Amino acid sequence: MRDEWTQEYVKYSNEVLKENIIDEIESLTVHDFQDILDNKKLDVQVDELDRIIDELLNVLFEERAK
Repeated sequence: MRDEWTQEYVKYSNEVLKENIIDEIESLTVHDFQDILDNKKLDVQVDELDRIIDELLNVLFEERAK
């Protein structure tokens, strides 16, 4: 059984790794993000993601076209 220090170190290391992964995800283009979803075969509806992107596009366009 691991001692308490080792457990805390592993927990901290995992959190750092997750933060690094989040940073990587945040830097992806939409196209790269969609490719990763497809490659990992995640159960995400690409049509739904496309709808969200289109909706965001329209909102931002309306704001900027004023």
